[in-house]
Amino acid sequence: ARASDGASHPARGVTVVVVVGLFGVSADDSAAFARVQATLAREGALEVTVCVPAADRQGAGDAIAVIAREMTVALAAATAGLVDADAVVLLTGAPGLFTADPGKDPLATRLPVVEAITDEVRALAGGADTHGTGGMITKLEAATIARRHGAQTVIAPGKDPGVLEAVFRGDDIGTVVSATPADRGTERKRWIGTLKARGVIVVDDGAVRALRKDASLLFAGVVAVSGDFDAGDVIAVVDRAGATVARGLSSVNDDDARRVMGRKTADARAIVADLPDELIHRDELVFD
Repeated sequence: ARASDGASHPARGVTVVVVVGLFGVSADDSAAFARVQATLAREGALEVTVCVPAADRQGAGDAIAVIAREMTVALAAATAGLVDADAVVLLTGAPGLFTADPGKDPLATRLPVVEAITDEVRALAGGADTHGTGGMITKLEAATIARRHGAQTVIAPGKDPGVLEAVFRGDDIGTVVSATPADRGTERKRWIGTLKARGVIVVDDGAVRALRKDASLLFAGVVAVSGDFDAGDVIAVVDRAGATVARGLSSVNDDDARRVMGRKTADARAIVADLPDELIHRDELVFD
């Protein structure tokens, strides 16, 4: 990663840093992630950081780089944690998140604020559409990452003149996905939250209740395992209905997880020697 020298805005005296080269950095690489964090930490006293990833542009004359790839959107949100940002601004072709597709439903209205990213909110986003590459759903996924860093996300219409000034003034523009300092996890959990899940673990209702009470995920609560992962990889935890509950670092590989799923730890150790006490320790578990 490389950060340019800060340049002061002539009208407002706001220092801006342009960050380039993040597109090739994988959040899965903790060493690379740490190097990026160290680079950006040197700019920590600056008021504004503008992230310009290596993404496609709509035209050579554009003043603002267009976020045009799903990985880039996620990295933009992850950057919030690297610089302890207060907000992430995602510029897209849509005016924000709507109650329905405005191109099909004349009664669709824009949602100015989203307090929580629920399954109902995700359903409103739908899949990929014409409003920006990757669709609105990828913007909400990025907002989920930003929330883990305690940063709110503004999904705003990138083609509107003066859109960034309007956002920074606090105007009613786009959709704001709220976040509070209470949403901010520990640095390790924030890092885990940026990683791609390598597998999926289906758990029973009892395990879901236990996880909600800050318990670790035990092998006994697992009913199904999918994916190809090793110990230390991130795995997604879903309930029987398929709803994502959390994600965390697996203590075993997928083969061992399948061999001992549904078994109490004492019984499971008769099958896999040196088995850890839990599949995911509560300190390495991040809720979606």
